[in-house]
Amino acid sequence: MSPVTALVGGPGYGVDEVTVPRFLAGLYGVYLMLGAALMSMLTVSLHTRAEEQSGRAELVLASVVGRHAQTAAALILTVVMNLLMAALMTGVVLTAPIQPTPEMAPTVLFTSSIAAVGIAFAGVATVTAQLSPYSRTCTTLAGLILAVSFVVRGLGDMSRVQGGDLAWLLWLSPVGWAQQTAPYTLDRWWPLILLVVFAALTVALGFWLRARRDLAAGVIADRPGHTQAPSWLGSPLTLAWRLQRGTILGWSVAILTAGLIFGAFTRTIADTAGDMPVEVLAVLGGAMGITEGYLGFMGSISR
Repeated sequence: MSPVTALVGGPGYGVDEVTVPRFLAGLYGVYLMLGAALMSMLTVSLHTRAEEQSGRAELVLASVVGRHAQTAAALILTVVMNLLMAALMTGVVLTAPIQPTPEMAPTVLFTSSIAAVGIAFAGVATVTAQLSPYSRTCTTLAGLILAVSFVVRGLGDMSRVQGGDLAWLLWLSPVGWAQQTAPYTLDRWWPLILLVVFAALTVALGFWLRARRDLAAGVIADRPGHTQAPSWLGSPLTLAWRLQRGTILGWSVAILTAGLIFGAFTRTIADTAGDMPVEVLAVLGGAMGITEGYLGFMGSISR
């Protein structure tokens, strides 16, 4: 297994004797985990900080509800979403025409690890939602933590493949913990305990911070803005840029980085085409068009 493969896909358990289930869990499971984490972070931010920012939370809290009711409701919704997602994914994998047919226990472990990452980062979003009065800032902070988690995990896996001294880094990442379950190969359930404990600690910290700030305020004080707007903000186009520049720059950097990583991975895919199962080759477009099929497959995942 190459260092680039470990950096992009993870530890790659079972790639020496690859099957479709091992290929899915070992190399592409991490992207499903990232999707679950993003879903959870956006849901928590939408139903907590965004509600405060719009003023709707004040109307709700004016009724007979507790201070933590809104945060608790958002977390319950997010947990249910992740569990439902795991159940649906389990059904899809078990009923898919895959050879060899996936077994029940490893499949449940695989989907549970994805849901566990989503729940863990719901806890992260619960903490970041208390830091700033603005939902965009809170979501950005949670996304930054997710990005750091992915990079740290990647560096640890890459070092492990090369026999380096930094393999321990993967144990600093919730994403790394989930991948260490190694479905369809080692089938380890105990790393999920780390994710549950992490989620519980972050949720507890989020509730603690919520109790120590005012409604619509953040733990971190706002930076005062300029008294006057610059002259270049006088047109609708420049104002739109000012409001959306963070999103535009962030997604531009993310897409560029993904393109560079996926491009660096094409050589490895092409060199190992002869060792892949027939089912995997079919998914990627066959041996003759495996590079184009791989890039198209990764593009569909990125969307």
